[in-house]
Amino acid sequence: MRCRSWLYVSVLVLAAGACSSSSPPSSDPGPTVDEDAPAPAIDANVADDPAIQFAVDEAAADSESFADTFGLLGQRDLIAVFDVPDHAGVQIVRMDLINPQGALHQTIWRAISSDEDAPEKVMHPEYDQPLTVIPVVPTDGQVRMHIAIPIAGTVFTRFRLTGTFTAKAWVGMGHDAPLATGQFTMTR
Repeated sequence: MRCRSWLYVSVLVLAAGACSSSSPPSSDPGPTVDEDAPAPAIDANVADDPAIQFAVDEAAADSESFADTFGLLGQRDLIAVFDVPDHAGVQIVRMDLINPQGALHQTIWRAISSDEDAPEKVMHPEYDQPLTVIPVVPTDGQVRMHIAIPIAGTVFTRFRLTGTFTAKAWVGMGHDAPLATGQFTMTR
């Protein structure tokens, strides 16, 4: 056992020496800050409020009566509410639901547009199926999304799924970080 400990310590010391730099520290202070320079542009894929909130129905969502805990058997749908920056053309919105164990439970897709001349349907970005384009009206450059998460008659009620679920929303394809996130808890 003593040999193994000595070998382990030797490997750590060698690794630490290999990682350290033998050159002297640089006297260059790095880039300077130009206080007269314009502020960096705001990321167009970031919502004003990056939280997904949840309501028991559309009326509660419209009145902003949000909650984070819901009874499993008394719930038809949950309404996920979040803001999306408005852009020209059709935007594809994807919302993933992650179960309490960390696995993907469900993905919900929507196509939205504030353009009056937007097409009625667009092709799904991953599947060969059309998505109906939902007309939206922006307010201050943001679109308020309401996405129904079916509860009654689904695996939620069939298997009495309870616990804390995480929702993550993206706009467009190829973004690593979600636009908005939120959590809700299903109880019995």
